[in-house]
Amino acid sequence: MESKREWLWPWISGSRDDSTFGGDEGPSFGWINRSFIESKVDSPMFNNYGGEDRFWIGPEAGQFGLWFRPGDRLTFDDFKTPEGINRGASKVVAADSDRLKQP
Repeated sequence: MESKREWLWPWISGSRDDSTFGGDEGPSFGWINRSFIESKVDSPMFNNYGGEDRFWIGPEAGQFGLWFRPGDRLTFDDFKTPEGINRGASKVVAADSDRLKQP
């Protein structure tokens, strides 16, 4: 019997959010921020969905911070996580009961 499970959510930037090798009752290798997802908050600063494979680069803030546009003040009001990392759905090309293909 196959015991590997993965949970993929294309509507959250195409991330793999959780997996296990112990079937439906096995230990979780990821973390899902259920309360944040249920709140339906959509923040340009940071959407903390959780997950296993979130891509993150830095520095986030400060003089060389990547989360500020050139010329912006280095304040929390101007802090923005890049769109492709923070939000947006990923296109699904094909799917069946055990496979999901994204571009």
